[in-house]
Amino acid sequence: MEIADATGNPIGHAQVLVTAIDGPATILHSGAQGKVGPMILAADTVIAVVRSICFQPATVEWIRSIPLRVVLEPITTTLSAVEVRAIGRCRDDASARGLWNAVAATYASPGNYHVDGESQLFAVQDGRETVSHDQSPFGYQPRFVRAAGFQFVHRRIQSGGWRWPLTGTSIDPSAGLYEYPALDAEMAAMLTDSLFAASHRFSAVRQSESGQVIYFCPQDDRRGALTGSFTIDTGTLRIISANWQYSSRDGRETAGGSAIFAPVSVAGTRQLLLPVTSDFWRASGGILRYQRSTAFRNWQVRPSP
Repeated sequence: MEIADATGNPIGHAQVLVTAIDGPATILHSGAQGKVGPMILAADTVIAVVRSICFQPATVEWIRSIPLRVVLEPITTTLSAVEVRAIGRCRDDASARGLWNAVAATYASPGNYHVDGESQLFAVQDGRETVSHDQSPFGYQPRFVRAAGFQFVHRRIQSGGWRWPLTGTSIDPSAGLYEYPALDAEMAAMLTDSLFAASHRFSAVRQSESGQVIYFCPQDDRRGALTGSFTIDTGTLRIISANWQYSSRDGRETAGGSAIFAPVSVAGTRQLLLPVTSDFWRASGGILRYQRSTAFRNWQVRPSP
């Protein structure tokens, strides 16, 4: 793979997040001449998300046997590249909700499980790279959440909605005027919780090349609910991917994310929603303030005692 800007100049040290849907995720970096060397992956065809500071990300299909050149466009001052729009009016559609109910029934309640895994993180805050664990001596970092953590977030969403005004200071760079649950990480499992279905409308179903797409929107946008979509494998009722954006009535700050999910089975035929790769972004004044990309591996789920 070669990575360049619109004028043809190579982009060195770009991040390439490589994902095989049913396999591992890997973070690679381009050399000074914008080239990424051979991959060591089981899949011949993968999805690659290419990023570099000051450029808009690009998502491409990468076939290892075919030369690929990726051109990145510079970041603009608006959020047109990342905003999520509702499809049609925000009202419940019977077929969309019926499909979602069938999908959600195949997922286990996250409050009954402990989850462990590992992740690589790349983050940019106000145009500067702040964290790149994949370049550290430690490589992948351990991460975990216990059943009590899921239960705490459940109660917080139940009482305060899907994001919460920041009342003090926070060491979490994803927080701005609000704190956000890590739906792009372990807390993705909350997207299949009954709270999600209760606080959102499922407005439409569309067919795509990857599967059926369910669009959702808030029941009450005063509670910081989400607008976005899920792509569903209708054969297995597995959620393949999701993207979302928080409602923002006052317009002061908005945020959103996306994820590709791993097939993680628990309790026999049931699943738990956990990502392989994901993104989160936060913006205010029409300018991206914080953005992160994460790759995950080695998810392990066990029932809480």
